Amino acid sequence: KEKESKFKLDFDFPDDSTSPFMVFANAYANEKRSKRLGVLFAPMSYEGRGFQFSLIVIHALSFMADLKHHSDHEWNVMIENRNVEECYYETFDNMRMGDVFTFCSAIEIYAKCLKRANGEVGMTLEDWAKFYPLIKKRRNS
Repeated sequence: KEKESKFKLDFDFPDDSTSPFMVFANAYANEKRSKRLGVLFAPMSYEGRGFQFSLIVIHALSFMADLKHHSDHEWNVMIENRNVEECYYETFDNMRMGDVFTFCSAIEIYAKCLKRANGEVGMTLEDWAKFYPLIKKRRNS
């Protein structure tokens, strides 16, 4: 059995991606742990492109100890098998500040199992299937 990475956010990224978010995510995932902080500040050097990456990763890192409700394998299965027609966001790159705030709030609700406005507690993988941006194209695109 292959041992999971001790650190989350350890996913394979496509080599041909030109999306600012994915470029920074790939750089972060492949950088030595001691040098990752520099990658989080890199969007400031690129006219702010990829700022979503920095905000989301910094927020996720602040809840790292509590982001243990599902394994990397479960996340990957959800991402591959979800109905992309229900996704709220096309890409991380197109998220505006309000969208990034909502996504970061979802991270906190998930990590801390907080009560949501609708009375439910925490977030399920089914909820995340809608929040997590597209990776594959929608049908008829």
